[in-house]
Amino acid sequence: MATPPEPGMPRHARDEKIITTLEEIADLLRGIAEHGPCRPTSPQGSGSAADPYDDTTSARQRPRRNNPQLTRRERQVLDILITGASNRAISRRLGIAERTVKNNLYMVYRKLGVSGRAEAIAWVLNSHGSAPRHRR
Repeated sequence: MATPPEPGMPRHARDEKIITTLEEIADLLRGIAEHGPCRPTSPQGSGSAADPYDDTTSARQRPRRNNPQLTRRERQVLDILITGASNRAISRRLGIAERTVKNNLYMVYRKLGVSGRAEAIAWVLNSHGSAPRHRR
């Protein structure tokens, strides 16, 4: 992934690095949406890396759920999560403790059958076609 912009860089160079990084993240999310999560595998025989999307790996994968039963709060946390907000930003917006956000996210990940933020975002985008609109 691209390195973070450095403080002394000209603004246009920093913007270029940010755009490049965002494009790489978008590519990763598209890959997750298409192929599912990347599962690490050990390199095979000739020293070349194995295909991380190979379905023959023995890594345990949680079953993905089509209609998980999320609580109202879990849905709120997920809706804010897909905007790219941090746990701290989510906690401030909902007026709850950051630890409560972490607990809600843990339950959301389990119910969706995903292992993290990027997979949860990909699940939402894949299941809805686009991000849901937020009411304020």
